Amino acid sequence: MKKIKIAAFILFLLVLILGAVTYYLNTHYLPHKLKIQIERTLSEKLKADVALDDIRFHPLKGIILENFRIAEKKGAAPILRVKKLSASVLLLPSFKEKKIIFPLIHIDNASLSLARTKDGTINLLRFLPQEKTQPNTKLPFPFLVYKILLTNSSIHFVDESLETPLSQTLEVKTLSAQPGPASVNARMQATLRNQNQSTPVECTLKYTYAIKQVDANITLKRLDLLPYLLYAKNLPVQIKALSLDTIVVNAEYSLIKKRVDIETRATIANAYCIKDNYLLANGRGILQASASINTEEKTMTCYQAQLRSASAQIQTPFLPEHIALTDTKLNISPDTITVDSARVTALNTSLVCKGTMEQFAAPIFSFQVFSDFSLATAKEIASRYVKTIAAISLDGRASLAAEIKKETDKETIDYRGSLELFDASAAHKNLAADRINGTVLFSPESVSWKNLSLYALNRSINSSATIQNFSLPSLAITAASDDITLDARVASLQKNVFAVEKLSLCFMQSSFDADGKFSLESPDEPFADFNINANINLEDLSAVDQIPQVTLAQLKPGGTCNISGKIKGNPKKPIYLDSSLLFNSQELRLQNLKLHSITVELIQEDGQLKIPQSSASFYNGTLALNGLIDLHKTNLPYAFKLIAEGIDLALLKLDTPLKENELKGTFSAAAVANGEARSLTSMQGQGNILIENGHLWAFRPLNKLKDFLFIPRFQTLVFNKAQGDFTIQEGRAYTDDFVLTSNEITLDCEGSIGFDKTIDFEITPIPAEELSQKIFSNDFLKVAGLAAVRLTGTIENPQIGTKVLTKEALKAIGENAGKILGEVFETFKDWGDKIFGTPQ
Repeated sequence: MKKIKIAAFILFLLVLILGAVTYYLNTHYLPHKLKIQIERTLSEKLKADVALDDIRFHPLKGIILENFRIAEKKGAAPILRVKKLSASVLLLPSFKEKKIIFPLIHIDNASLSLARTKDGTINLLRFLPQEKTQPNTKLPFPFLVYKILLTNSSIHFVDESLETPLSQTLEVKTLSAQPGPASVNARMQATLRNQNQSTPVECTLKYTYAIKQVDANITLKRLDLLPYLLYAKNLPVQIKALSLDTIVVNAEYSLIKKRVDIETRATIANAYCIKDNYLLANGRGILQASASINTEEKTMTCYQAQLRSASAQIQTPFLPEHIALTDTKLNISPDTITVDSARVTALNTSLVCKGTMEQFAAPIFSFQVFSDFSLATAKEIASRYVKTIAAISLDGRASLAAEIKKETDKETIDYRGSLELFDASAAHKNLAADRINGTVLFSPESVSWKNLSLYALNRSINSSATIQNFSLPSLAITAASDDITLDARVASLQKNVFAVEKLSLCFMQSSFDADGKFSLESPDEPFADFNINANINLEDLSAVDQIPQVTLAQLKPGGTCNISGKIKGNPKKPIYLDSSLLFNSQELRLQNLKLHSITVELIQEDGQLKIPQSSASFYNGTLALNGLIDLHKTNLPYAFKLIAEGIDLALLKLDTPLKENELKGTFSAAAVANGEARSLTSMQGQGNILIENGHLWAFRPLNKLKDFLFIPRFQTLVFNKAQGDFTIQEGRAYTDDFVLTSNEITLDCEGSIGFDKTIDFEITPIPAEELSQKIFSNDFLKVAGLAAVRLTGTIENPQIGTKVLTKEALKAIGENAGKILGEVFETFKDWGDKIFGTPQ
């Protein structure tokens, strides 16, 4: 009981002493001495106005300061204001440990106003000493703090040095720090605010005494970086928007090593950038970055960044729609950018890229590009740069795999890869190819493909080719189908001058070979100089789709021929070409007619196409032709001479529909003509025809006349000779002295035959003199041969007109009527009835 009383007395005494000390401190020392000393000392050191409204001591709450503030001068807005600061003290443990123990220092409702003026100075720096002095770290008394707590406070920052002033506020909800025996741990919850955003901020910090190192972790959410880009000068792009969903920063600051190591992870919510006519919108991704900074030398010793799951839409002046950038992964360091993957999609075209770039000042790089794209889209893009491509129609898809690189000490960029075509098609004017499948290899030195398949000219074709040395290109190409083969080699002699070392084309049983050179030095005046040799089988023409089958059915071409010679000049102006060609054939067939041992010489010079000489064997006879065509004039005037000699009609008929008929004779003719090639009816000329030792009834018009002139005793009548002259004009051949002769009768023909196969003849039969004398008197012979037959229609369908007595016959009869009337009338009637029937 006694001990309890003693303890109670001691406690009472302590409370009494504490109360007395508290009263003394709150009424004399703190408000009148310490408060004034604090204001005076800080004002002198900071050269500012320092004010404190109240300072007091509470046995339980400790020392309490209210409305502490620092301003640049009296009456100015305070830079620092603390509405309330309380530092609780453990009195008894303090006496025991011989040091002041603060279990909690609580700062509430504090505000700090930071400002950067237009000249770039910061207001807070004015309160720091200008000369560097060694700080006095020795305290008048030892103390121990368990926890420091800052609540409901804020830091206001205004930067007026920027073109657009920046204003930000960090509202600190709680900031707690707990010093420990080995380290200090701190945690903060705050909100970063401006006019347009509110960003939650969380931060943890640890300071380790032994290694003098600060470890910090900062997390921010929904941060708009656009206001802070005002500090970035001379950016390569104009950034219109840049916001982050989450930023996590881990930092280590070593005071011993004088180095800061930072790791950052940020989720990009939206990026919107413009450069020239390029636009990047809706940029997203996850950015991870790390850096090491030497705080003494202020240099960055190591930097690395990774961009993952990046995506964006890019608009360029070259495409009508946005380019989609997706699945992008980048690694960035001070000297290297590594693209793990990047996918670009536009106009139904996808491209994937990966690779590295180093040494940004003089970059070296290596990238691999993979793409599956539409050829129509590629053509649309390419035609913006190469206008001639616009005339080409492309369709189908292609797959690209390429490597693009630039190595050290090399100025040129190296590239190589492959382009695989899938059911592609291409067309230009009258040329078209589809079902193109195969792989094309390319590099700076060459482009090549092997076994490329395509469908063109109504046939499947397989092709291989190599193009080398683009500065002075050379080409080797082969192509083959079931009926066509091509083998060509072209080399550059100099820029735009090429040598065709080989050009070989085979089509079924025909072939074409050429060699020479051509020049494109003047695009408007190209020049070619070629030697050619062609072997043509006319039966192969039936497989050429461009030739109408109706025409071939009419001509029925056959046989082989050879064309050899030289051609040179401007291919764009074919009438000015110079050429010398020789045409040879052992046998040619046209409409079943055969020509043998054919030789034709063709010479083109000075705008004229000449045939100096030509010859051919034709059914035991010969044909010879020479002439020329003036190519300068649009109507193509021409002149020629044709000679036919000794043609055996008996052999000729065997290759015609008359082969079953009795026809024979030897045919000869000569003709000269001129006209315009564009108009058959413009032809004018003259010539003669001679048929000897003949049997000519087989000709359809004569056969028709034979039926008309049916005379039983003349069933064996044979026309063994025909001859006459003719002229050609207005699309017809005219004659007035064409005569067919037999032993019994002569046909005197006058009329014409047209190029359209129409005929119009007046034929006068004249009995032979021996026959007439047996039937008539001499007086009757004066009127003999004066009856005519009209032959019209066409060669295939001749028509016999009405039989008449000519005017000459009527006149002669009138002059001799009195003398021979009786004899003539009866005899002529009898003879005429036998030959013609009853005259009209």
